Amino acid sequence: MQPLCSLCLYGCFLAIVNHRDTQRTQVLHREELGNIMFSVILRLLAFYLKFSRPLVVFAVLVGLLAGSTSVVLIGLINNRISNPDVAAQEFIWIFVALAFAQFVLTIIPGILATHLAERTGFDLRLRLCRQILRTPLRQLEVAGNHKILAALTQDIQNITTACIQVPQVCVSIGVLIGCFVYLGSLSSTMLAVLIFLVAVAVISTKLLEARAQVFLKRARENLDTLVKNFTSLAEGMKELKLHRRRREAFFSSILATNVGQLRQNNTMTGTTYAFVTGWGLVLYFVVVGLLIFILPDYDNRIGRDELTGYAITVLFMRSYVIALMILLPYFAQGAISLRKLEELGFALSQFRGDIDKHVDEPEPGSFKTLELKSVTHSYYRDREDSDFILGPIDLTLHSGEAIWIVGGNGSGKTTLAKLLTGLYIPASGEIRINGEVVTDDNRDQYRQNFSALFTDFFLFENLLGLGENGDGKVDVTAELYLNRLHLDRKVQVKDGTLSTLELSHGQRKRLALLTAFLEDRPLYVFDEWDSGQDPVFKKVFFLEVLPELKARGKTIVVISHEDRYYQLADRIIRLEFGKVEYETSFEQEVGLTGSKDFSGGRIS
Repeated sequence: MQPLCSLCLYGCFLAIVNHRDTQRTQVLHREELGNIMFSVILRLLAFYLKFSRPLVVFAVLVGLLAGSTSVVLIGLINNRISNPDVAAQEFIWIFVALAFAQFVLTIIPGILATHLAERTGFDLRLRLCRQILRTPLRQLEVAGNHKILAALTQDIQNITTACIQVPQVCVSIGVLIGCFVYLGSLSSTMLAVLIFLVAVAVISTKLLEARAQVFLKRARENLDTLVKNFTSLAEGMKELKLHRRRREAFFSSILATNVGQLRQNNTMTGTTYAFVTGWGLVLYFVVVGLLIFILPDYDNRIGRDELTGYAITVLFMRSYVIALMILLPYFAQGAISLRKLEELGFALSQFRGDIDKHVDEPEPGSFKTLELKSVTHSYYRDREDSDFILGPIDLTLHSGEAIWIVGGNGSGKTTLAKLLTGLYIPASGEIRINGEVVTDDNRDQYRQNFSALFTDFFLFENLLGLGENGDGKVDVTAELYLNRLHLDRKVQVKDGTLSTLELSHGQRKRLALLTAFLEDRPLYVFDEWDSGQDPVFKKVFFLEVLPELKARGKTIVVISHEDRYYQLADRIIRLEFGKVEYETSFEQEVGLTGSKDFSGGRIS
């Protein structure tokens, strides 16, 4: 009666909470139905073996040893109860030894859990960060920063938390296996009945556990959305403060709604697992009752010794069954997080790319030519029916040239710049540098030829990779450039660290220009660096910085709308709708665009 009431109560609870989502939740995905406890444990164990094989193997051995010790201990207790006339000295020292062994086997899982979790967490975080560095930029852009941050924080934490439970699971399973072996030695009939009842119990809890997986998966999707909302909250603070109705709509319609959905799914997950645990315990006592009170009346072969042994063993197994039921949500969360990482393309067991190889800086004067031959790249753009296609592009850059890439917004200028620098991989065609084809094996080496400043640049507080720490040379050179960029009163450099990044957008762009100077690469790409700069520093950039770089033999690619400085270009490449409309010189550009002046034809 109690199990039936529990199921009825749970069914009513689901109906009240999810009456608007009945259709979606009634049909469960086959994979979600299959994620019962043991399959989840085996999947995560296989995953952990890749990181800490010795510790996992040791945990399994400890579990088996704990099971063996438990069998002997239970047998000893049952033997003593069955033979009360035998002197206690026959049992006491064996009992003390077994009890001490159980004490040790209780401590070892805790120590193993700590080492296994910390080692796995350490390796997992570093490997995931390295895998992100290896992943193509376009794939990361499609995934979105919010999903990457959620993976780095919540998913790794879930997998590590599940990892902590592995030794305890091994011990519990080892004990239960040992108990089943012992029970089989007492009565094969009772063991067969017990196995049948356990199978019924597992099947009856399968739907409840699968139901919890659905809510758990939804909660994980809610987390991605919430991280995105929190990013919007932090980055859009000025806009939200300036517009009350936007602020209230964002808070009530977006933030509060998504937080509420996360709360509901987490609540449903916890509630469902509470029913799973409660239902499992109810079934456990049903099994005990059937074995102890019902089965002996139908089988005269079951004697007092067998009945006593079963009673003691089944009651002993209770704590380990409860432990497995309690640990179930942790492994379910870990499995979902593991699947989430795989969906993002972060297959941690497959490391492709060449960023781990030692890559030398390009030799001075080593760059001669860069060729794009029928290069194309495509991607989806909002509000368009088909993918945007850049190319095919045929273009050759020579050492010491100054190239201007011009065109309207959305014409593909930045995409071309990312293809040039090796950040995007061509969908077709090939890129050659000094006659050598750029492939996956040498793409990272190819990128080392570029210093690039994109519109969405990022500033690091430390001048990383720009000199030996503490040698002072980088500090001296940086101070000279800070003076030229009129930043010496706001920023200082000490031991390769910038004193502040709290600057205006224009000043941050100039500080980014400082790092480009210090990199001293053969090719420089500037994606609308002059946008947002005041006229004084535009002149500094176009009339001082670019000529100096060119005089040093650097190849310069400039994306800019400042047509008054076009005459600095050796060539002008105009893009429209992803295609090269024409490639020309400054004088020809004047004729093609119909402009007679460009500020008098001179840079003023």
